Amino acid sequence: MNANITRKVMIITISSFLTIFALVFIISTFINVNNDSMRGNEFYPSYPLFNEVSQPENTITLNVEDYFDNNGVTEAGDNKGYEGAVYRWDTDNEDFTYEADIPSDGLYYIALDYLSLTDSVKSIDLSISVNGEYINEDAENIRLFSTWASESTDDVFDRYHNEVLSPQINEDIWQTVYLRDQLFLDAEPLVFELDAGLQDITIEKGSGDILLGDVHIVPMFDLQTYDEYSANHTGVMTSEELLFVEAENYTYKNDVSILPSIEKSPSVTPFYVEQNYLNTIGASFMDPGQQITYGFTVENTGYYNITLKYTNDTFTNRASFRTVYIDGVIPFQELQDYKFDYTTSWQQETLGNGDPFHIYLEEGIHYMTLEASAGLYADAYNDMLRIIDEISDYALQIKRLTGGDTDTNREWNIEEFLPQTTELLQSWRSDIVAMEDALDTLKTVNRKSTQLHKQHEIVLQKLDELLKDVDEIPHNLTLLNEGSNSISQVLSLMATDMITQPLQLDALYIHSEDTKLPKEQANFLVEWIASMQVYRESANIEVDDEYDIDVWVNRSRYYINMMQQMTDTYFTPETGIKVRYSVMPNEGKLILANAANTQPDLALGVSGWLPYELGLRGAAADMRQFDEFYEVIDNFMPGSMLHMIHDNKVYGLPETQDFMVTFYREDIFNTLGLEVPETYDEIIEILPTLQRYGMNYYLPLSAESALKGFAATSPFIYQYGATYYTPDGFAANIDTPEALQGIEMMIDLYTVYSLPLQTPNFYNHFREGLLPIGVANFNTYVQLLFAAPEIANKWDIALAPGVLQEDGITIRRDTTGTAQSSIIFEKSEKQEEAWELLKWWMSTEIQTKFTNDLLITFGDGFLWNSANINALAELPLDEDHLNIILEQLTHIHEVPKIPGGYKMERELSNVWNTVVFDGVDIRSAIDDAIILINRELERKYAEFGYMDEDGNVLNEYIIPTIDDVKAWQEREE
Repeated sequence: MNANITRKVMIITISSFLTIFALVFIISTFINVNNDSMRGNEFYPSYPLFNEVSQPENTITLNVEDYFDNNGVTEAGDNKGYEGAVYRWDTDNEDFTYEADIPSDGLYYIALDYLSLTDSVKSIDLSISVNGEYINEDAENIRLFSTWASESTDDVFDRYHNEVLSPQINEDIWQTVYLRDQLFLDAEPLVFELDAGLQDITIEKGSGDILLGDVHIVPMFDLQTYDEYSANHTGVMTSEELLFVEAENYTYKNDVSILPSIEKSPSVTPFYVEQNYLNTIGASFMDPGQQITYGFTVENTGYYNITLKYTNDTFTNRASFRTVYIDGVIPFQELQDYKFDYTTSWQQETLGNGDPFHIYLEEGIHYMTLEASAGLYADAYNDMLRIIDEISDYALQIKRLTGGDTDTNREWNIEEFLPQTTELLQSWRSDIVAMEDALDTLKTVNRKSTQLHKQHEIVLQKLDELLKDVDEIPHNLTLLNEGSNSISQVLSLMATDMITQPLQLDALYIHSEDTKLPKEQANFLVEWIASMQVYRESANIEVDDEYDIDVWVNRSRYYINMMQQMTDTYFTPETGIKVRYSVMPNEGKLILANAANTQPDLALGVSGWLPYELGLRGAAADMRQFDEFYEVIDNFMPGSMLHMIHDNKVYGLPETQDFMVTFYREDIFNTLGLEVPETYDEIIEILPTLQRYGMNYYLPLSAESALKGFAATSPFIYQYGATYYTPDGFAANIDTPEALQGIEMMIDLYTVYSLPLQTPNFYNHFREGLLPIGVANFNTYVQLLFAAPEIANKWDIALAPGVLQEDGITIRRDTTGTAQSSIIFEKSEKQEEAWELLKWWMSTEIQTKFTNDLLITFGDGFLWNSANINALAELPLDEDHLNIILEQLTHIHEVPKIPGGYKMERELSNVWNTVVFDGVDIRSAIDDAIILINRELERKYAEFGYMDEDGNVLNEYIIPTIDDVKAWQEREE
């Protein structure tokens, strides 16, 4: 009986739910849930020519015309709106000195007027010294920001009804900025302690281009409190005033990577079922110092409230902080590091402290700036970095003591050798315990912990474990600083997360206290109806699938979508050629597609060796036949094209560029007193010191792969002046004196000097200090730049090692370098159109724009290593690093391909393996390899008609050289 009743209840419940669902579905076809906005309203005034900040009394102003001759100084009237002379500062690493007469001893801020001339995402940085010294340790590499805005306010949509981000442009806006620490952790400006009298203030610019106006030396001052602010302003409270500002519709921003995003919900504005609007901003607005500025016009003078509609759910139970500026200044202390609580739904926060703040605004145009801030955590952050440094130094002392010996049976009395051990660990523990107060300020719900609190506990547990028996520390370095769960790396993650301040914004309201604001959140029924309508609409999207050329791309959808947008926006309107990009998950399908006559017109992102293989078989078109070929290849390093050439025909162009450079731990090398080696002989000289501390040197030959490809072996061939093949290309040439010398060095480094035979992951070993130096590629560079915070500023790069030549000066540093390439197919009926697209795609302008768009859309980690060397030079990297990378690229020397050349790569690898692992004699191994290589070459040359079956030469085979490509680049036709 009970079972029957239960069954009936279930049936009724299900039936009721289905009925309600059906009714809502039917109703959803008639109800309009679209949510409009006030985009394009009158509250978006034009950009200011000068974002001027009033200076306090007793400010010392230094004018550029007093410190420069006529060279570089522009008089008033020719200076983009600045009232006075300016200096065009477009020379990197230039410095100049002001002589300032300081009236009295004291603490001062330094501010300057500047306008950014930098159109790329590359940074601007300055350093300030006084009388030749950095009296403030944070005064080196101070960042200045450019002012970015959207080129257009029109709503433009792509073929999938997604709003397309308007191009971001650098606006000519003069700014007065107070210089701050590089990470903008402290909302207060840098403080300089200056003595009375004449002081030499030296400003050095590291990178970026600016117009420089006046420099201001300002006596240090304190921000007023809200009570003081209220007392200093007299006015009336406005009534029934409401200014509505779409958060994504900013006037300008100081970081191009701050981007709007799509929130498909009727709770935000604008929302349309049929189109996907960029209607919120904040997913990329989280780094300290990032600013968004909103312009608005006030009709009536008086007091206003300010309300932000936001959500903050990136980190559970974590608040985020913003500093609020009005017209370039922080009105009062309470708007510095203002707290926005954790919330998973849209909330409206009226700025206040229990009661709303009354902000005094006069009639006219005003600007409100929101800055991501982490000033409350500056001390804790710096303490974490200090402890990480101290752990690194201490671990190095342990290795110096033990020689890297991890024998668990060996007993140590560690404090006999390092008496500071217990005191050091206890001081770390004490400092980390003290960080809990700072972590607690992050909480929204006090009784719940955050991820940072959990990591904090883990660190304390590991320290307690080490303190239980300090004599076991040599055996427990994995707890201290080795491995992904060590104290050092957990602290690094904590430091990075702590200063990350995400906050998603939908709208801002400047309003009277008596004004009723729109609802924060759409009700459940409206959300449900909207989701049904969105689902129904998504099934009805019609895409224009007409195209002239078909392009297959061996990359992820993220890249392809951006390429399609750029092509639709710029290339197609200019040329009339419609392009369709398609994902190519496996480049091996190109060969099958060509055989089945279903090949594309153009392929991008394919391996560098593939154009030759397809060209050899008649499947790829010769690009030398196309107009402007010689102008196009002038953008590439000549050595990067050698493996795409066959019989003086070019079957592909390099698209992306790899590089091999030396990575080294600057902190470890300084401690050990070592110089970075530039040749293999110098590597041998430092190995005893490294190995004494359980460390070593890494070369790509140490990678785990059994096949030692040309990327690992070719440096030893070319740097010693040898070649792989005889001049006619029909036989191996690796038994010459030069080749033998290179191969012997390649093997002796392992058999005699004990380089590590196999290294699973150089990146990890480098982070942990086990391999503090080695040669690696672009991928390692990106990993260290963005995924190794615990060794930030502790590593550097240098040119790859090479061989000193007979002149005693020149060092040959040949390496391979091409990453991906492009192919136009011979069977394509649209070869000219495909060439037009490829020529456009590989141009400096488009490659630079693609680089910038990737960075501003997906973040700093999406570095595009373009083969166009001029575009690569625009990467926002450390200027010294970029110069080293560009110089190393001049040494690119790809191995020319020949029929059967794969056998050379394989057998040279076998020579290394058999000698190193099996102890075979080098000459014997090389002789055996040459026999096998020549046999395969004869077979392949016969297959392609260069030899007959008896080995007689029928046709000449031309091996391309770097000089051949240079000659093409110098042609004017």
